[in-house]
Amino acid sequence: DKKAEPTKLTAQQAKTLLDSHDLEEPQGRRDAVIMAMLIEHGMRVSEVAALMVQGAAKGKDGTPQWVGVDLAQDVIVFYRPKIGEVHRHELERHSRRALRAYLEHDAPAMGRLIVGSRKGGELTGRPMSKRAIAKRVRYLGKQLLELDSLSPHDCRHFGATHLAENGTDPFALRDWGGG
Repeated sequence: DKKAEPTKLTAQQAKTLLDSHDLEEPQGRRDAVIMAMLIEHGMRVSEVAALMVQGAAKGKDGTPQWVGVDLAQDVIVFYRPKIGEVHRHELERHSRRALRAYLEHDAPAMGRLIVGSRKGGELTGRPMSKRAIAKRVRYLGKQLLELDSLSPHDCRHFGATHLAENGTDPFALRDWGGG
């Protein structure tokens, strides 16, 4: 369900959401990736849930295209289900750091990148659903910022607003967010 009013993040709150994860713990590494993808790359929750370590997705023309994380090139190539396109983003600072730690220690070798966790913080190896990601973002907003209703879309909105306020070309911004 959509909220009546968005939760508007400040730059300091976004920084807290990006910096406050324990990269020594599996759940912290996974959470750091989730928040970086939402804030720095403006991904929709469906896009975060669909992220692949490596795999293939059909492009708009129906041809298979490689998707995944390429740390050697510092890029992530991902499928945008809402628009049926494959996009490529250069990794931002927090994303690069979080993905390096997560891929080194926790991520599956193939398949979906973001996996669920148990209450003790142990990762399950099973893909995390859109609903579970949204619930986790809400939890992190409450724990780290004392916000009652932070959503993945609030994080995406912060990223887009931040870029616009810093002079990003409107067409580049549209492409960054996937239309």
